[in-house]
Amino acid sequence: MSPFLILSANSASDRGIWLDLWSVWPDREIFAHPDYVQLYANPQARAMAAVWRSHELNIIYPFLLRDLSVEPFWAAGDLRAFDITSAYGYSGPFAWGPGDRQAVGRQFWAEFQDWAAAHDVASEFVRFSLFDDMLLPYPGQRWNAGDHIIRPLDANESDMWIEFDHKVRKNVNKALRSGVRIETDETGDRVSEFLDIYRHTMDRRRALNFYYFPRELFDQLHRSLQGAFIYFYAVVDGATVSAELVLVSERSVYSFLGGTREEWFSCRPNDLLKLSVIKWAQGRRKRNFVLGGGYQAGDGIYRYKLAFAPNGRTPYYLGGRVLSEELNAELIRAREQFATSHAEAWSPRPAFFPAYRS
Repeated sequence: MSPFLILSANSASDRGIWLDLWSVWPDREIFAHPDYVQLYANPQARAMAAVWRSHELNIIYPFLLRDLSVEPFWAAGDLRAFDITSAYGYSGPFAWGPGDRQAVGRQFWAEFQDWAAAHDVASEFVRFSLFDDMLLPYPGQRWNAGDHIIRPLDANESDMWIEFDHKVRKNVNKALRSGVRIETDETGDRVSEFLDIYRHTMDRRRALNFYYFPRELFDQLHRSLQGAFIYFYAVVDGATVSAELVLVSERSVYSFLGGTREEWFSCRPNDLLKLSVIKWAQGRRKRNFVLGGGYQAGDGIYRYKLAFAPNGRTPYYLGGRVLSEELNAELIRAREQFATSHAEAWSPRPAFFPAYRS
């Protein structure tokens, strides 16, 4: 029997295989868990994984398979078309075991290409993990989307305190003088408080619609991934003023979503909140706190995160490849024709991938 399988999170038997494989992985990254990928699924985007199971090497490549027939520009009759994207966050292909990753990778990707051709998959877009030691070599293009920040957690508290930028130490002390307290929630019972703050923050930043995740996503997270998340809340005089949702993997924790009410900026609650995440993670023997990046290279959010780990810059890679040249070309033509029929000008944006979605 081939060690290569394509699994669907919607199938109970497939999900069982996927979860069994994930459970024996020493790193157990949350982003490869079937229930995490399922958070972003809908009737037009199915949570899937390509896996490889052997004594030499194991692979989990989670993705969303998107049906392009729902796109208004695709009016190709009975001709099917799909594409692949990673779920939000940091994805695979993840690999572990003593085997030769290059050699097994060639076999894995050949099998995957055959499956994609048989299922009318035009392209794939990948958001890679920051930890290259977890990843299988990728046969497509990778491009640097800017640095993200990783705070190593192996230093003791006093050494880490010295490593922080001066403004972090200053802001933590200001928060303590202002009476800021940190509370945690590992159940999601207080998610309404979190969402109020998070959406307020997205409004202030004029964030893209993509970042306004629905309440249902959080409810599903609480039901299916207990132990893989924790909320941190900064509270002043009974008012919740800052909040952060942290995702938990075996060796790392991830700053996932968060926000602060601007009228409480002067109390500097977020620096104390971040420090509390670090202490919590150290207490559970985690190795890394991934703070993420900014909206744009070098912006204020990026510089704020860098202050907690001045030596923590880590390249964040995206990637992609065309899996069917014929389908890809047809999708671009369809997009051009759709624009023309609506008296609009359209051409693919340079460097946007896949081009037909630009």
